[in-house]
This record gives sequence, C-alpha cells and structure tokens, in this order.
Amino acid sequence: MRASLLILSFLAISACDQGSAPGDQPAVGAIPKLSMPLPSADAEPAPDAVVASWAGGQLTYGQLMEDVKGRLIKQEIEYLNERYSTLRRAIDSKINESLLEAEAKQRGLEGADALAEKIQAENSTVTDAEISSFYDENKNRFRGKPLEQVKEAVSAQLLKSKQGEAMNNLVEQLRNQANVDVALEAPELPRLEVAVGVNPPRGPETAPITIIEFADYECPYCSRGYSTMKEVMEKYDGKVKWYFRDFPLSFHRNAVSYSVAASCAGEQGKYWEMHDAILDNQKGLADGGLEGLAGKIGIDVAAFTACAGDTARNKQVMQDMTDGQAVGVSGTPAYFINGIMISGAQPFENFESIIERELESAGQGS
Repeated sequence: MRASLLILSFLAISACDQGSAPGDQPAVGAIPKLSMPLPSADAEPAPDAVVASWAGGQLTYGQLMEDVKGRLIKQEIEYLNERYSTLRRAIDSKINESLLEAEAKQRGLEGADALAEKIQAENSTVTDAEISSFYDENKNRFRGKPLEQVKEAVSAQLLKSKQGEAMNNLVEQLRNQANVDVALEAPELPRLEVAVGVNPPRGPETAPITIIEFADYECPYCSRGYSTMKEVMEKYDGKVKWYFRDFPLSFHRNAVSYSVAASCAGEQGKYWEMHDAILDNQKGLADGGLEGLAGKIGIDVAAFTACAGDTARNKQVMQDMTDGQAVGVSGTPAYFINGIMISGAQPFENFESIIERELESAGQGS
C-alpha cells in the first residue's frame, strides 16, 4: 500500500449537461478529459482571414471565434486546472511519502507501509454506539432496511473512514512540523465578461467578489452546488455578491416554471426566499406546489399566480439561457467568479482557492 495523502485536487466536473439526458451523464468522480489551451495570439489567423467559403457565403476567423470563444475558454480553464492539479498531486505525493518514511524510521519501523499498517491496527474497532448513530443520521440512504441488515456494511464503512482520518491527521501533523512550503503557483485563469442579469444579488453590492451562477432548479447537481454556495456565503460574508441566472435544460419539464416562480417572487421582494424554498424542496416539489411555497414565504399568492401566467417571464428566463450559452455554458451548474469559470458542482475548496486569490489581489486577503 502506498501511504500518501492527496492535499489538493480539482475534482471531476459533475453537472446536468444540456447535450445529454440525465441517464447519459458521466459518473461522479470520473476523470475529466484534458483540453488543450488556446493557441498563442501569434499562431492565430487574423480576424478577417477567411476560414471557410461556399457558394454565396464565407466565414471569417473573427466570426467563428464569436461563436465558440466561450467554449474554448472553458476548455482552456479545464486544461489549466487539470494540469495544475496533476503537478500538485505529484508534489504532495513526494512530500508525504518522504515525511512518512522518515516518521517510520524514527519509530523503528521498516517503512511507510509498515507505519500505515500500524495506524490501521490502532484504529481497528468501531463501537455499536457509533454504528447506531451513523444509521440513525443516514436512514434515508438505507431505504427502510433495518439496522441488523446493514450493520456489517456500516461497520466496514466507518472503519475505513476512521483509519483514513487517522492517516490524514498524521500526515497533516507531519507537514505542519516540517514547515512545508509549496512554491508552485496556481495558473492565471482566463476571464470572461458576464452580465449579471436582472435578478437581485445576494450579498452587498460593494463586495469585491462577484459570483454569477447559471443553474437549473431541477438539476440534482445544482442542489449540490447550492449547498456549496451556502458555505461560500457564510465564510465570505460581506465579501461576495451572488447572482443567479436561469439555465433550464430541455429534459427538466418544470425548470422554466420554477425560474418564473422565483422571478415573480422577486416582484414582491422575495426572490431569494423562493430560490431557497425551491431548492430546499427539490425532490418533493410536485406540480402545483409553487403556490404553497409562495404562501409559506409570505407573499401575495393571487398576485404571484397572475405573474406566473405572464408569458413575458418565460422570455426573460430564456434570455438568461442565451446569455449563458454565449459565454460557454452547456450544463448546470456553471459559475463565474469575477469572470473565472467553474463548471459543475465542485467542492467548496475549489471555490475557496479562487476567492482567496481574488481577495489577495484586491488587498483583502484573509
């Protein structure tokens, strides 16, 4: 067994994809394909260079780039992030292996593998109380199965988690003691100019960090992204303003109506209350349930219903989608942090990394 700890990684993108039905979505944890970065300016054709012609028409390089620049920038960001992630994993692996070998030697053991086995042996038991507590907190995951049927699986999962946490704690302790300093700088990511749309922001207008999200209220990955954004807003209270723009996917039949509902609630000053209510009830919200949510958040239901029937609201929602496509959005959720794109329901740490760098550049580093 190689005893090492992955300190930093850009996880695979998990998103509802416009180009596929839900059943065709890649599995969470799949390795993203690498994309090559944009060619240098010197290698690019001139904007007026003709790249294709046909009877009655032609296409210049500038016209072509207007259509695809958003997607190309998205590919460049994915490539740069994955490249940096690969380098960081290699650095951290070398550091961790070296520190663990030294710790094993100090303890009189024959190497990092022996040390890992010792850590596992020291954390080889799980109590019935721990098993019961985990079962009670996660009953919905077991689909009604009694504890007796799943006890062995729960015990194995808790044991693996306990041993992994013990190993991670040891590596973190060793790294702190060794004053590890990684000089490799994260890449400068390209930025896009993205309009904030018409929905009100969450957070102060003066905040130095602007996050613009394109999302679909029925997308399960957007629900996961919503949880991450709540973490972001809590940690960076007062430093982030968050705009939500609609990107309803064709295979989610209620997505447009949910977006319209939030917009109509916004007419009564309750945009974010409806946004939260829909995502908090994503799995249980049935047709006709929007009026119930409207009542719960304290708005005039009759006025809300009349607003929801206005077809102009649908046009506003679809304009958001058009604007998103223009900057390379093809699935949900997609985020732009001060113009830097993040695709998919990625972990809080990936948001944190960009936000911290942006705050530092603005002289407001934490």
